[in-house]
Amino acid sequence: QGRQATFYLVGSLICISLLAGGISIIYMDKLVLIPLRRLVKDVNAIRTNADFSLHVQEEGEGELSSLARDINKMTNALASGEKALRVVNKEIAFEKTNVEKIVEERTQELKAEQARFTASINSVFEGFIMLDMHSKVVMTNHVVSHLFDTEHQEWTFEKIKTYLRDSFDFEHAYKQCLLKKESITYDNIVFKDKVLKLFFAPVFLAPKTGSLTGTVVLIEDITEAKKLE
Repeated sequence: QGRQATFYLVGSLICISLLAGGISIIYMDKLVLIPLRRLVKDVNAIRTNADFSLHVQEEGEGELSSLARDINKMTNALASGEKALRVVNKEIAFEKTNVEKIVEERTQELKAEQARFTASINSVFEGFIMLDMHSKVVMTNHVVSHLFDTEHQEWTFEKIKTYLRDSFDFEHAYKQCLLKKESITYDNIVFKDKVLKLFFAPVFLAPKTGSLTGTVVLIEDITEAKKLE
C-alpha cells in the first residue's frame, strides 16, 4: 500500500507538473511570445517599407504594450520629421530651379553685354588695351596690332613692353597709373615712323572705395596731326 501510495503520489506530481508546465507555456505564448512576434513583425514591416506612418499594435498594459507605445511615439516623430524634410526638400528644389533660371538669364545678359562691349571696343579708332592688377592683358582690339605694324595676335604684357622698349617705358607708366590712381597721358612717343599718344586710366571696381581692378590704355596715332603742325 505504501509503494502504491508513493506511485500514485509521484504520478500525480508528474501530471500536475506537466499540466502546470503546459498552462505556463500557453500563458507565456499568449501573453509574451505572440505579442512579441507581432511586435517584431510590425517593426520589420516599418523597416522594410521605410514607412513611418505605420504603427505597431498596442494591446494590454504590460511591458510589451509600453514598448509598442514608445515605438509608435518614435515612428510618429520620425514621420513628422520626414514630412518636414520633404517640405524643405521641395522648397529647396523650387529655389534651386529659380536660382538656375536667374543664373541662366543673367549669363545670357552678360554674354550680350560682353558682345556689345567687344563690338564697341573694336569700333574705336584708338588702340585699346585692358590690363588687370597683375599685368595680365584682359582685352585688346585689332587696332593695337595695326599700330605696332604686326599681324593680329594674342597680346601679353611682355610683348607690348618688347614692341615699345626703344620708344617708351610701358611698365613704368602702368605702375605709375596704379600707384597714383589717376589718368596719365604721354605725348609725342616716336615709334618707328609713327608718333603715338598713350593714355593710361585706372579702372575702379567701386569708385567710392577707390578699389582698383586694373588699367585701360588707349593708343592714338597722332602722326598726321604732327605733320600738319
